[in-house]
Amino acid sequence: MKFNKSVYLPLFAACLSGLASCSDDDDFTWSEPVPSDCMDVYFADSNPTTYDVMSDEIDNLSFTVEVMRLNSAEAATVPLTVFSRSEAFECPSTIEFAAGENKAALEVKVNKVSSGDYTLELSIGDVRYSNPYVTYDGGWSVLSIDMTVWDFLGTGTFYYNGLFSGEDPGLSLYASGTSYKITNWGGGVDLLFTCDATGKITVAEQYVGADHQTYGPVYVTTDGADVMSYYDPETQTYYFNMAYNVSAGTFGTMYEKFVLTDPVQ
Repeated sequence: MKFNKSVYLPLFAACLSGLASCSDDDDFTWSEPVPSDCMDVYFADSNPTTYDVMSDEIDNLSFTVEVMRLNSAEAATVPLTVFSRSEAFECPSTIEFAAGENKAALEVKVNKVSSGDYTLELSIGDVRYSNPYVTYDGGWSVLSIDMTVWDFLGTGTFYYNGLFSGEDPGLSLYASGTSYKITNWGGGVDLLFTCDATGKITVAEQYVGADHQTYGPVYVTTDGADVMSYYDPETQTYYFNMAYNVSAGTFGTMYEKFVLTDPVQ
């Protein structure tokens, strides 16, 4: 597979503008006062908030949430509130801090579940332990984690015809509901798309993983393409008719495809 640096634009471009507004009416009242000896416990800003998990790799899978505090003199057992817990997660109801320690690890176990999207929402809701009205170095007293579980469908070959050219064999295809992804596509990124019950494919605008030498970052999308993208179940072929765009305009529609040559049996 080769990146074609010499592709150039037809001379038409899109302009974007945005408007923002705000209100001067910022009067409000705190719902609950925070005591002066609040321990100031919070979820570290460095915690990942999204996870991609393969369904065949869930066994014995877990991840760690880092919890911090500003007042660390005493040992403490901090109550944890779970606002939204799907069947995918198991986590403790408390966070344990040793005396003098300002950091604790909260282990969340991932249960065996089918492909799909799952959410875990955690809160340190007791104001004796955390101030819900402030941010701590980017961290808060609440944390929301989204996890997508993917099924491996097999490997195949992507046939490029435009900005990239040639064949790219051995790429993996994954699905989660109507969401799909082809890994290591284009410039080494995941090509994300949806495929509905009718076979219609939709690609939201996303970076291809490579920059044009003149126009900079390149993006693909089915929005604005002149032909619909679709899946043919008889040949297990995904037809991608995508517009390749840059900030200055578009290269037009490229007609490409992915053939699932080695599906999971």
